[in-house]
Amino acid sequence: MVSDFILKLISNPNFTGQPISMIEQQISNFVQQNKQQMSAVIENQKFYPGLAGDKATEKLIADIRTYISQTILDKAKSVVPGAVDVSVPANLGIGSGEDVLAHMLMLYEKIAAHKEARQMIDQYCILLDENYIDRYIGTCFQEKNYVYNELFRVQKLNLDAQTMIEYIKLVAAVVPAAAIRIPIPQVGPQPVNAFDLRDKPSGQKAHLDKISALVRSVAPQINNDLLNAALKVPLAATESGATPVGKFLAILFARAKDFRKGQKAEKGSETPDKSWFSVQIKNATFMGFDKRMLEEFNRMAFTMKA
Repeated sequence: MVSDFILKLISNPNFTGQPISMIEQQISNFVQQNKQQMSAVIENQKFYPGLAGDKATEKLIADIRTYISQTILDKAKSVVPGAVDVSVPANLGIGSGEDVLAHMLMLYEKIAAHKEARQMIDQYCILLDENYIDRYIGTCFQEKNYVYNELFRVQKLNLDAQTMIEYIKLVAAVVPAAAIRIPIPQVGPQPVNAFDLRDKPSGQKAHLDKISALVRSVAPQINNDLLNAALKVPLAATESGATPVGKFLAILFARAKDFRKGQKAEKGSETPDKSWFSVQIKNATFMGFDKRMLEEFNRMAFTMKA
């Protein structure tokens, strides 16, 4: 069966530990680069009777995309409900945290067909699975340095550590919606997402309004502040979109994209997190990250041996 063949491709030892959303692109590239051999395998195994050549490999790539998309959705349904404490205080104005998460899982069903969106759903699951938000916010509150001041005083989130952790998890749950590509006429003919609009202020509000309407069609009760905080994460480096929560999550989503399960530091070397943060400090301006925040992440990673 073709599903067994797809599973065999995904299970390639070279992909061990990589996020499944990133494996998708590598497999697609492999199939494209080896079309002749893949066509022969498909024909020999009778995966797609009546299809041959490019049409057969295109169908295989589409089936790989569908398989990985469903795997990510199944992972979200498994990971998300047990990783977020939905009993957030009423004064946050979010409403029911349980409803927010339930609606987000419904939204994921709608947006997982978008490549960048499903990648970010996968990254969100990694952040929860590996306790990134819990660990780094917990340490921020212990140390009370730059990140703490940004969240507590600049963004005026007057929350205790545990409530801050759960609030940021809820914000992060909505972030994948910002990756959806939609047409914005004033920007150009090609569909764009929030990441494409970092240097195009004229299209940012139009995209925000359209994606906000999409999210509200599934989660009509979602709080404005939470929605705006989430959808502006890709704009964390811009003057109009920079918020402490946005800068914090922009860094963590990027870290999750490069995460490798089971990766260990060689003896005497830096830990995977510290190594990653060290590199990003050098690239902070280019990547649009808050350098001071990265430096603090780097120190915390060293303290936690993460």
